[in-house]
Amino acid sequence: MTLVSGQHLSGSVRILGIGVCWLLAGCTQGVGEPVAAGADAEDRDLAAYLQELHQAASELPQSGAIRGRLGMAYDANGFTDAAMTTYRQAAALDAGEFRWPYHLAFLQASRGLQEEAVASLRQALAIDPAYAPGWLHLGARLLDLNRNDDAAEAYRQALALGPNEETDVVANAGLARVLLRQGRAADAVELLVPLTEELPHPHLRRLLAQAHRQSGQQSDEAPQQNLGAAPPESATPLRWRDERQEAKDEHVRGFHGLLSVAEQRLKLGRATEAATLLETLREMRPHDRTLLNNLSIAYKLSGRQRQALDILREGISVHPDYYLFHFNIATLYEDRDEPELAIDHFGRAVELDAGLIVGYERLGLLLVREERYDEALAVFEAMTPHGESATALYYRAMIEGARAEWPAAVASLQKAVQLDPTLAKGYVFLGRSLGETGRMEEAKAALERAAALGTHPREVAAARDRLGELERQRLDVAWECDGGWCASS
Repeated sequence: MTLVSGQHLSGSVRILGIGVCWLLAGCTQGVGEPVAAGADAEDRDLAAYLQELHQAASELPQSGAIRGRLGMAYDANGFTDAAMTTYRQAAALDAGEFRWPYHLAFLQASRGLQEEAVASLRQALAIDPAYAPGWLHLGARLLDLNRNDDAAEAYRQALALGPNEETDVVANAGLARVLLRQGRAADAVELLVPLTEELPHPHLRRLLAQAHRQSGQQSDEAPQQNLGAAPPESATPLRWRDERQEAKDEHVRGFHGLLSVAEQRLKLGRATEAATLLETLREMRPHDRTLLNNLSIAYKLSGRQRQALDILREGISVHPDYYLFHFNIATLYEDRDEPELAIDHFGRAVELDAGLIVGYERLGLLLVREERYDEALAVFEAMTPHGESATALYYRAMIEGARAEWPAAVASLQKAVQLDPTLAKGYVFLGRSLGETGRMEEAKAALERAAALGTHPREVAAARDRLGELERQRLDVAWECDGGWCASS
């Protein structure tokens, strides 16, 4: 038996090592070295974490999984350019992995690269066609590109995966948008009516109202408006859970990154999860005003009103000039039916931020509800140099109308519908106000516009009845003279 000396063995190992290096280089040819970013991040925990992942990717350059984790870390912490390059590298190394083109698509869309985002989503869905959120995102991107038939097919693919209460609603809403674009408004109404009855979401109601307008039908869903009514509900977009996107959160490091994660959870309606995370962050920075504000919101949305109030009171004691604390505590006092405290804090909020239009709106509407009309008008007047809103102008006109100041009401409403041409109730009251001033043809035209919008049929009917009454009153003041009728002047 021939023995190999230690010297020869060592040389053999060195040769083998070189061969492995060449082999690995061949495997990653064209991919490039791992991208380095974030080493100089202000948060040292974040910098250390990114350096650790970068080191791992450098030591195992053939691993698509490790390269992808590096990309997710860059993505989750806001290093978008580095993340995009790293996802492409990971996809080249690991062509069968869904996540890398999927995550890349969202970054491309955020940069306005919609065609590229669509291509990446299609690449991901070719790997895993059973992931419904992916089809929803693809449908949304295709709608942005006006590729309506392709968008419809993407939404149908999501529906074909089987019953899912959350994704099915979004897919059907997407199909309704396609139908509206195709001029098939009646079909959109048929699709949306049962959907809206089951889930009266603002976005679905807005789509249904649009479908009614386009089909020439009228919707009877809008509530009767009155002088003390609450402001109209905002058209919050539909959201759905995307677990694979959320998985990036585990790579977030640093206070500000985790704060952003909590904010995203709030937006997704996961208030309890957000509160838990924010409570942990509060141990790091107990008086950070953004953290305290978000924690108060999380408590409120999860039904912990008392804790939300306590947090805001503490926040005001530490940051007395932070306008959001005053605005949010005012909403809590309003909910608790403590209008005087709410009015005080809404007033303080607009003092601190004169451009806070929603603050003026809420303050003005609260004063209207309390029948403090002069003060409400003063608030709407103070708001004007900083911007106008259709809502504020509408309620201003309601006060002017209640005082029979019809020309002023007409002026306010004309501005309101100019700012928001879809404000059906604005056209209704504009028609009524024009009628009270004797401008009947203009009044009828305004009511025709309101009817065409289709969302307030009862109010339109009532306003038309009032116009008829006004016209009859005008006839009643005529008198008979010389055997004929003479119109009064």
